[in-house]
Amino acid sequence: MLGQDGEQVAAAHLKSLGYRIVHRNFTSKFGELDLVAKDPQFGWVYVEVKSYKPQSFLDPLEAITKSKIKKLLKTVQYYQLCHRNAEDAARFDVIVVAGDRVKEHLIGAITL
Repeated sequence: MLGQDGEQVAAAHLKSLGYRIVHRNFTSKFGELDLVAKDPQFGWVYVEVKSYKPQSFLDPLEAITKSKIKKLLKTVQYYQLCHRNAEDAARFDVIVVAGDRVKEHLIGAITL
């Protein structure tokens, strides 16, 4: 449940910034997008959420490998094919959640 709880925290964080959550856990044969949101100031935002327990010594960002990025980017392309209106300006953020709070929100962390 750690991942789902982290996604809830990340979604609440984005909503507090004025974003609208469009999809949660969009899945394709290429991979999964944790959150798809609309930033009123920018446009479409695809979000990878990395959750961990606060006492953990692991760096959750290390889990975002080149292979993972390739899968995420293919999933974004597929999402955009399925949702033609999602072809406007877009970026890919990473949100790191520790326990019940957002530790980092890396805007544009993965280049589309």
